Amino acid sequence: MMLKSMFRMATLAVGLAGAAPVVAAPAGARLISPPQFGEVREVTGSTLLVVRPGHPCAAADIVGPDRICLAGIRPQPGEKVAVLVAGAAPAGMRIGGQLGRDFQVYDVALGDRGLVATRRTLPTSQVMVPRGCFALRDEPVGYLIQPGGGPPRAIESQLVSCGGGPAEPRGPYRLGGPPMPSDPRGWRATETTYIAGAARYLAVPDAACPQEFRIREMHCARSGISYLKANPAVPEVDLIAVKAPVRGDEVLPREGIMQWVLKRRSEGFKADSRWFSKSMYSPVAECTALESVMWHVAAVPDGFQISEQALSQCGAPFAPVPTAIYEIEGNDSFILNCRWDDNPTRADPACKSQAIDYLRRAGRDVGYFVIINDRYREGDRLFPGSYIRYSVLRGALRQNDIDLHRDTPPAMGGSQGCTATGRGAEADGFVVARAGGILWARRTMRVACPVY
Repeated sequence: MMLKSMFRMATLAVGLAGAAPVVAAPAGARLISPPQFGEVREVTGSTLLVVRPGHPCAAADIVGPDRICLAGIRPQPGEKVAVLVAGAAPAGMRIGGQLGRDFQVYDVALGDRGLVATRRTLPTSQVMVPRGCFALRDEPVGYLIQPGGGPPRAIESQLVSCGGGPAEPRGPYRLGGPPMPSDPRGWRATETTYIAGAARYLAVPDAACPQEFRIREMHCARSGISYLKANPAVPEVDLIAVKAPVRGDEVLPREGIMQWVLKRRSEGFKADSRWFSKSMYSPVAECTALESVMWHVAAVPDGFQISEQALSQCGAPFAPVPTAIYEIEGNDSFILNCRWDDNPTRADPACKSQAIDYLRRAGRDVGYFVIINDRYREGDRLFPGSYIRYSVLRGALRQNDIDLHRDTPPAMGGSQGCTATGRGAEADGFVVARAGGILWARRTMRVACPVY
């Protein structure tokens, strides 16, 4: 009963969609298959407590520099409680928008001196979209205010398209069914996060560096040398060097980064330049980088470490744009009534004479020809693996002779906005067509045309 109620309210909040777009067919094209549209559904994640700002609050319940009221919120030791801070919203309303501007989310835990509230700076969730469903570009994770008594609560909510792309390029969308729970076997949880490579030791310019940690006169490699001293069996480690002093949590571009190898020597240590740059960053499955890979500095007890990282969007991939499959036609090729053999000594002379006659009548020096080795009639289709065997030849006139040899079919230009499908045996070939009272081999290609 609750799911049905939530579905009705969510449908009202999302709104009704307009009519499906009309597919613009290429001129003269034949529709092979219409677009297959997905169904827009809602996937739910974890539940958050809701705090509404502006309500009277005892001083003891006001927490942190953001001064949020956490009255009645008491996490257990070691537990984190997610809290949504948003304005007044009735049950069934979906809160969305931009984190930090339209709403705030905090992770509340019990510290040594009471409650500690840590504000989330990046949108994260526990929504795991089922396989076969896709994220919508204009629909980040939102929060659906739940009905019922007790402390107000909200559930994470993401609109997705299942089975293909949606019929509309953007919302509002019509939901095709009740909410679906997250699927642990689905896509990685929807979140924006930093994906980082393995940490490496960092050497920085430091005139006050003790001599035992100094490398190349002006650089301090305290963290790397400390590690080698503590691990005598390790011969060398990667070392990154920078040209200017840094601070912890600083983000550096690739420019100005020097890659060294910190090695032992008979007395102390030395740093050799690496011949080739080495990356420790590896993309993570089901995450897409939103920016170039940068270097993140971390302060550690014995100096600094540094790692490559990139802000990434994780979770279900974006929904594909639905496409309709059309067949477009190209130029006609003259059909030679002869039997072709790649060995010139066994070639049927009629092939050359027919090709020469055609090119001279057409006033051309070069042309493509088709030889069909089986009986054929108008409408028959020729493609790799078809039951009708055929060959494609290219002919170029040479005075009173012709250079005739087997070749690939001539390339076809695609229709504007459409791309060759490359799928299926009949995606690229010929059709036997009548024009001018005779049969020709007309070039055909199947293309996928997006609906928006």
